[in-house]
Amino acid sequence: MDKDKVDELDPISVSEYAICEVEQTKLMLHDQPKSLIILNQNIRSINKKFDDFTVLMKRLEVDCDIITLTESWLGSDPFLPIINGYRSHATTKRALQNDGIVVYVKSDIKITFKEPTFPEGNCLIMILGLETVIIAIYRSPSYRNLDSFNMYLNCILSNLSTFKNIYNIGDLNIDIRLNLCASHGLLPAHSSPTRQNKTCLDHVLLKTKKAALTLVITSTLTDHQTVLLCLNQNEIKKSSLKHTTKLNNEALLTDIVNIDFELIYRSYDANFCIQFLVTTLKTVIEQNTVIIQTSRRLKTLNLGLPLA
Repeated sequence: MDKDKVDELDPISVSEYAICEVEQTKLMLHDQPKSLIILNQNIRSINKKFDDFTVLMKRLEVDCDIITLTESWLGSDPFLPIINGYRSHATTKRALQNDGIVVYVKSDIKITFKEPTFPEGNCLIMILGLETVIIAIYRSPSYRNLDSFNMYLNCILSNLSTFKNIYNIGDLNIDIRLNLCASHGLLPAHSSPTRQNKTCLDHVLLKTKKAALTLVITSTLTDHQTVLLCLNQNEIKKSSLKHTTKLNNEALLTDIVNIDFELIYRSYDANFCIQFLVTTLKTVIEQNTVIIQTSRRLKTLNLGLPLA
């Protein structure tokens, strides 16, 4: 089991993560509290690979709440296999033969599905209650207009900004622009390669205060690894200790210089440009702010003594 983490991404990570083998997955989750478990898998034709996927699930021995399958090839065969105890939902857009997201949700989970306009891929939005939304995305490498992809993703995230918890998961086939997602409060849950060519194409991006564990599971169903997200249903408790903050000005200046403002240059929407600029700057300021806990021994006491 490899628990390596990419050092340069640790400061902006919102999830613990690890790489593990299929048979190690259950052990990795054994001490997790009551959680929402979401599994994402590139399946490359749901009907051709579903038997193999069933075998993978038996080997995992994990009781998943939500399963998202990308590159389902619904354009060639829209039939959806059945998983006992789950109901299924799929995207309807099938511009390409390999298009399609299929989601399986436990029958006792109340969830609302929406399929937004998304010309540069497939997108399925799942709403759980009033605070949580899951965005499943599949983008085929055949789609070439990355600016259009980012524009529609930006619109979707803007429309969902009122949700307290946003979980963006799927096979994007690109290294997503972290500036765009960070401007909406979403940060990477892992940075491990998810494809056999050592690239990270299957992303998990989170906006949440809930404790999270992300596993990149070494599987052979396709050349994409299995990604599992485990979310504690309780929020992380805030420390009762008092603290002060310190801004690293040099690092902040470096990050500002390296911000990609391409979306602003290409946009004619003044409101979007202002929102993007404000939220992006806010994000880099937070990333370069260190919280220093105040020692109780250094706390100033007011004993009511007269001044000399």
